[in-house]
Amino acid sequence: RPVLLGFVLPYEDRQRLPVPLAAWEEGESGSPGVLLHAQILRGLLADGGLIPPVSPVVVAAMGAVAALLWFVTTGAVSFVLISAAFVGLLLAVSTLLLAYGLHLPVVAAAATGLVALGGRNGLEASLKLRERRRLRGVFSGYVSPAVMQQIIDGQLRAELGGERKFVCVLFSDIRGYTTRSEGMSPEAIVGYLNRYFEDVVGLIHGHGGTVTCFMGDGIMAVFGAPNALDNPCAAAFAAARDMLARVAQFNAQAAADAQPVEIGVGLHAGYAVVGHVGSSTRHDYTAIGDVTNVASRLEGATKEVGYRLVCSAAVTEQLTDRSVLVPLGAVAIKGHSPVAAYGCDPV
Repeated sequence: RPVLLGFVLPYEDRQRLPVPLAAWEEGESGSPGVLLHAQILRGLLADGGLIPPVSPVVVAAMGAVAALLWFVTTGAVSFVLISAAFVGLLLAVSTLLLAYGLHLPVVAAAATGLVALGGRNGLEASLKLRERRRLRGVFSGYVSPAVMQQIIDGQLRAELGGERKFVCVLFSDIRGYTTRSEGMSPEAIVGYLNRYFEDVVGLIHGHGGTVTCFMGDGIMAVFGAPNALDNPCAAAFAAARDMLARVAQFNAQAAADAQPVEIGVGLHAGYAVVGHVGSSTRHDYTAIGDVTNVASRLEGATKEVGYRLVCSAAVTEQLTDRSVLVPLGAVAIKGHSPVAAYGCDPV
């Protein structure tokens, strides 16, 4: 039978404990240390000490914590679940310790959770960075930098499969481009087109338009997708007039012997399916529908009606100021029924 020796004097080897062990003493002077040792020894002899958990139990507990923090969603739901897991862990540890003397490795479990949470956050950051790069690669050059940033930030959703939207489509073309290019080297032609595109594309982007493609000397732009506009027709009309004004300014600044640049612009509005069209390895962001075909034909009609800008009635109906427009009647469209059109900026 074990025997412990120690002091029970009120001033020697006193331990402050939550529960007094010396029943014969009153006050809060602490319990004799030898009684604390005796209590510990009694627990050990009665198998009442702290019991370390079995290894599979530890592994299972840590795996559960890691799985919870790995698959947890982000945002407010994540905060609630993580807080609930933390409170639950504290309750479980306290219950097992007080009721059964089972000691769980809280530090190891918390470290496992932090590693899992850090890994999840790192993976999400990597995926977001990859998605940003993909979106920038897909839409860079189509839209203005401001719209590009909205798409990357998730404020705009640009459907890859296509969606039906009301848009205004703009087509423009340089007059006499074929004749002009006959006397120019390929390098000179590319430089000439790039200078022209640099000027007009900025104007299109400035009015919220999206340049979908370049066709030689031609431009196709869409207003109303992927970024919604209050009035796509008014934005497209303003962009077209700015383009004509910029070309006039360009001609005024050109050399006296330089051949002036003349462009034609056609506008039509309606519903189209806007999105990515093509194969899985090669596709373009564009608008598909009758509105696109009519806008292209109206641009071609500018050569015949004597106006640099020709708009359909669907466009002019959305304009508040029609004082600069001249009715042209029903314009014949190849492969299409005649379209009521208006001219602006006569040649």
